[in-house]
Amino acid sequence: MPKRFVYVLRSLKQPERRYVGLTSDVGRRLAAHNAGLSPFTARYRPWSMTVCIEFADEGSASRFERYLKSPSGVEPGPGFAESGSVSSSASALRFVLARQ
Repeated sequence: MPKRFVYVLRSLKQPERRYVGLTSDVGRRLAAHNAGLSPFTARYRPWSMTVCIEFADEGSASRFERYLKSPSGVEPGPGFAESGSVSSSASALRFVLARQ
């Protein structure tokens, strides 16, 4: 089973603009975004990758991607300080990304 990656891109044109995605080939996917092949990212290119996390299976990667795209993934919630939980780890990641 191929590994999957959840990645976060930052627009170099508008640095406050970010994009979260899922892929099995990070280099090819970044090149596609920068070539304008994705309708959601074409007008904000060029893009740079700020975060890339590898997952052993697509299900875990897909759940994490959905979380980052959800309202819960935008700012740290009540469980932010609880170490070891997926929720607090994801919130911490999103919190750091929001402040870059």
